[in-house]
Amino acid sequence: MPHIVLIALAVLIGLLLASMVRKKKESTDGNRRDSDFSTSGGKSTGNHQKTKPCPLCAAPLSTGERVKSKLITLEHSGKYAAPVKESISHVLGCPYCYPSNTDYPRLCPVCKAVLGSTDYVIGRYFEKEGRKDHLHVLGCTICRPSGKVPNSTVQPLNHTKP
Repeated sequence: MPHIVLIALAVLIGLLLASMVRKKKESTDGNRRDSDFSTSGGKSTGNHQKTKPCPLCAAPLSTGERVKSKLITLEHSGKYAAPVKESISHVLGCPYCYPSNTDYPRLCPVCKAVLGSTDYVIGRYFEKEGRKDHLHVLGCTICRPSGKVPNSTVQPLNHTKP
């Protein structure tokens, strides 16, 4: 009699573990937008490539897909002791959300406004030797309308460095 109870408990525990594993697998499969990419914000799942999301529409970008932006190089950025190249960046979007469309709406990370076809996100772009480049988002043309930068030259930049 005690052996039957132990066997029944073992079977019950096995069934519970199997159902937990199945539910976890279903929940991770439901988070994917495409079958080829992960939306885990830079983490790889299984045999999928490591991806990073677009800062405007959050679509996962695969290797080679870039965010389109324009850099405005500042003549003087002597605020920092170490040699740091500082620029103003106008972020337009990725191949999914730029040009503007209804499938992937572009949202400002600061005010969460939906960006129109002529709107863009404004940020400060820092390049420092020996470190990764860094973009600090300030807002968009809606929540930060004054985008004039004195003593600058506009240079197109077709990507952000991952």
